[in-house]
Amino acid sequence: MSRVPRVRAALLFTLSGLAFFAIAIAIGLSQLAASAAGFGLAGLFTAASLGLLAGAGGFATRRPIRTALGLDRSRLGGAWIVLFALGTVGLSQCIDLALRWGGLRDGSSLEAIDAILCGAEGLPLLLSVIGIGIAPGIGEELLFRGFILRVLARRFGTPAGVVLSAALFAAAHLDPAQGIGAGLLGVYLGIVVVATGSTRPAIVCHVANNLAAVAGSVWGWGLLDPAPAGALILALAGLAGLAAAG
Repeated sequence: MSRVPRVRAALLFTLSGLAFFAIAIAIGLSQLAASAAGFGLAGLFTAASLGLLAGAGGFATRRPIRTALGLDRSRLGGAWIVLFALGTVGLSQCIDLALRWGGLRDGSSLEAIDAILCGAEGLPLLLSVIGIGIAPGIGEELLFRGFILRVLARRFGTPAGVVLSAALFAAAHLDPAQGIGAGLLGVYLGIVVVATGSTRPAIVCHVANNLAAVAGSVWGWGLLDPAPAGALILALAGLAGLAAAG
């Protein structure tokens, strides 16, 4: 694609992303935000806006959009990706337990999400699964690990790129407790991207973690409730896998 069409595509994606984000804000400011259906819709539009902004950034570069967003095929096979996904869930659950022990979860957006999603069923549950479980794992990874990490890594080096993109990911959550978890998971997912050479495995990991979180909020249970040691083992296995793959 020549330069002019790429600029036009970048502009179109940017304007579309901003429009979707405006819709998400409107839903968030309405009474719908207090329901599982509304919360899922807000999450869906937010995730779509992030994915579109990532696409805009990709078109603004001279690279093929697939390469610019790290969507080339993973260097590692499916078994590795499954291990990394389980590690993501385990690490997330361990972080959540630490936040509970430290009292940081009280009054946080994490607690609010639990209250909104608790007992959801039917269409509200479906919208929650799509808008909170699946869509953010795609949109957020395309932007923060697909585009931003690569830009920062080229400018400051790979380790700094991983850390800085994770810091931006944490700040984007606008909540101290949720930001801590997002930042730590962002570093883990950044290392997954570096180890595999692709954003795809990070998307799988992120979606798996979000679906587990939605399940925990809806049905009032989490992996750590019955077996905290199991979550720790999964987290350590994922970290060990990353070390071995690196």
